[in-house]
Amino acid sequence: MAPVKNPLDVWSAIEKTGSEEVYRRATEEFLADGGVDAVIPVIGAVSWMELDIRLFLHLKKKYPQKPIILVGLLGEPDILLRWKKILEPEIPVFPTAERAIKALALLEKFGRKSILKKNKMLRNPH
Repeated sequence: MAPVKNPLDVWSAIEKTGSEEVYRRATEEFLADGGVDAVIPVIGAVSWMELDIRLFLHLKKKYPQKPIILVGLLGEPDILLRWKKILEPEIPVFPTAERAIKALALLEKFGRKSILKKNKMLRNPH
């Protein structure tokens, strides 16, 4: 498994543009990048964060071959539960980055063969 690269810090862009647009654009750029295997957006699960969390479902439909795992950091429990109800099972939601990384490691360890087989079928359906 390749080493994890430095994460992208988008806070200054959020302050200028707004959280929904920044998370959508940044996540989509990573999903479209052939050198990126998975995307783990880390978002403050707080009431003042203006974000329609369903944007990640739209991106998952557009890029079904790449895992998206969401982290609701500093979370207000009711917001984290609401995100889980909206996103799961398509996109797992975790309260910490550590748990998300462990889930991705398990996906790599146990699910990679089926993911690779599915990706091959998506690229070459015949």
